[in-house]
Amino acid sequence: SSSRNKEGDAAGDNASGDGSNDSKGDANAGAQSAVREPTVFMAVPTIYAKMLEVVPKLPTTLKPSEVMRHSPIRLMVSGSAALPTGVFNRWKTLTGHTILERY
Repeated sequence: SSSRNKEGDAAGDNASGDGSNDSKGDANAGAQSAVREPTVFMAVPTIYAKMLEVVPKLPTTLKPSEVMRHSPIRLMVSGSAALPTGVFNRWKTLTGHTILERY
């Protein structure tokens, strides 16, 4: 005996076959995406270097350390190649985050 929802369909079954309830699925998805924010940032060393290149072009009111203080990012990872020491040190100085190196 399978459990049934109010509409009489088997629990989790709907016309789209994706296991969501069509009447609530879109509203719930929007609420969840608004609540869930990424907490891990993973990139290759070139991305970190390119992001550092744009720092001098940022408005003076936008300070990387202040932005990171209010960011949900808790872990930054660099991989696939060695992270240059200069990029590692400058990133730490500007953001306060230590990049975890894995490859």
